[in-house]
Amino acid sequence: MSTSTSLNEDRRCFGLMMMIIIISMIFVGSLTLSIDSSAYASREEENIAISKAPVYESVNGTLTSMRVIDVYSGNPKTEASFTENATMTGVGYVNNRGTYEESIISSNITRGTGKGIISSHESGNIITWNAHDLGEKQEDGTYVFKGIIFLNIPPGSDGVDGSNEFEYFDNQVGVYRSIVNDTGSIREIWLLS
Repeated sequence: MSTSTSLNEDRRCFGLMMMIIIISMIFVGSLTLSIDSSAYASREEENIAISKAPVYESVNGTLTSMRVIDVYSGNPKTEASFTENATMTGVGYVNNRGTYEESIISSNITRGTGKGIISSHESGNIITWNAHDLGEKQEDGTYVFKGIIFLNIPPGSDGVDGSNEFEYFDNQVGVYRSIVNDTGSIREIWLLS
């Protein structure tokens, strides 16, 4: 299979995944983006909303390790781990630690699957995530990753008082954009609800 055929198949796969999300939102109710003055777009019964502002923002991600995990089975694969400090709406300052396994599709396209843990600086409570993305290398060497992320509070992760400030984000799905270059990374997440 040629690289361009593989690249087109990967773009179709990602496009299909995004179309499924949009179609699901249409069948659940009418797709609306109701904007109000709060941090979120409003969600009325039978309407689907997307957060108008990112609910997660980091500005100082750091690559902590990188290794090659496969060079023999079609597309080479790498594994990259990172840590970043961020802010989350309703939570405050958090630390995000994660690992992505990236398949190198072409000289400028990667397809990745990641997982990680976000922890509150204040309480130590956590929420976990799984994500899928496509990355595209820009002319200046920067990579832009766009993907979908699934957030979940693991059982037994409530604080001492039985609460967890991540409760609003439990079982939520979001979309994200991450920009990575030689000096670090930034990431933004918006919720689909």
